[in-house]
Amino acid sequence: MTRPPADEAGRLQFQIRIPDGRRLKRAFRPEDSIGQVYAYACVEGGEALVTREFRLVETMPRRTYEEASLVATARLPLDNFDLRSRSNA
Repeated sequence: MTRPPADEAGRLQFQIRIPDGRRLKRAFRPEDSIGQVYAYACVEGGEALVTREFRLVETMPRRTYEEASLVATARLPLDNFDLRSRSNA
């Protein structure tokens, strides 16, 4: 899974706050799956996330993606979730 270049149209920028205070930042493509975002958070978050349940939350508009719902939707592309890119804002 390669990162899209900064000038790629439709690029979605994610910032994931980890309980230990770190922030993970990474861009994804609309055709990447929500499961890939979740997997990235698990791998990069290390022990801070591996041993805990967590959820992905979109801030504007506020929307929560619970772990249970991710199981059913893990292979769906991100563009199915109506996420909005704010990288150009």
